[in-house]
Amino acid sequence: MDSTADQSYGGAIFPTVPEDIIQTQILNRADGVTLATASCVSKELRSLCSDDELWRRICNSTWRSTEDSRLREMIAEFPAGYRSFYSDAFPIAGCRRPGAVTAARELISAVDIYFDGRVVYSKVLESETVSSWFRSSPFIIDLFDQKETPGSLILPGEFFSGGEHRLSLSWILIDPYTKRAINVASSSKAVEVRRRLLDSDSDNDVDTQLRYATAVESGRDEMVECVVSITCRSDGDRKVRLRQVSLQFEDMDGKILAGKDCMRIMAEAMEGKRRKGRCAGESESEYEMFMSMKERRKEKKIQVEKRLEMMIIVAVEICVVLAFSLVVMPLSIKGCIIA
Repeated sequence: MDSTADQSYGGAIFPTVPEDIIQTQILNRADGVTLATASCVSKELRSLCSDDELWRRICNSTWRSTEDSRLREMIAEFPAGYRSFYSDAFPIAGCRRPGAVTAARELISAVDIYFDGRVVYSKVLESETVSSWFRSSPFIIDLFDQKETPGSLILPGEFFSGGEHRLSLSWILIDPYTKRAINVASSSKAVEVRRRLLDSDSDNDVDTQLRYATAVESGRDEMVECVVSITCRSDGDRKVRLRQVSLQFEDMDGKILAGKDCMRIMAEAMEGKRRKGRCAGESESEYEMFMSMKERRKEKKIQVEKRLEMMIIVAVEICVVLAFSLVVMPLSIKGCIIA
């Protein structure tokens, strides 16, 4: 029955249109979600939609960083090439897969920064993860080293009047050994914006720090915050220069996690299920839930500290009473007897 339905429906979708026209004139214009949906319609379309060249173009148009030669070689080794990479990196990370997972020996970061949906900066960065220094130190990946000059981003003047909310980013982490990837920061809106006027001759020299955050499941009733900070410097020439871009993971107490803990969380997230599609509202809802959990945890911690403080006060008072009864009272009684 399924086979008959597939033939009668799939074979008659484009009865007079050649396959090369379907592929070059129709499928070439589709985005990744449309292409994935079309592949479920029939065997014929599934075969056409599995063309790796189609998925390469979609990945390149979505993330300019995938044009990097190192990344091209890595993606070519994924089970289904660019289609596998897209299915890993495009959806929002879902439930983690706890258990015995192997942490990555190396991480590849593919970072893209957008303004109004247009890519304005891309970079691919390699990070080692096996040294004892990395595993025990706070997990922080800096996109630029101290000697690197990222250059200038020539952005529209709207950036200087609230346009920073039109700056978005994508940060994909790739494990080249397990051939898996996860987008740990894909946000269209900064959750926090801070401005600082610089001590200079011009009143237009301003540092703007944007904070992007995504909630990631880390354990039972526990979540961590994946934070990307972007620092831009704007000057009187109406130019915006990238000064710093960094990635880190923070727990619900605001503490930066160590490398070994982050690698475990990311390995489980890479092996976990992905959600169907990609919804910014769903991501924002999860982050709001994380912030609510964080606030409740903070309030609970304050209550515990207050109880502990009261217990200390009571204990001190008891000690004072005992000291009075054991030292002062005997001396008073002895004095009375002598008198």
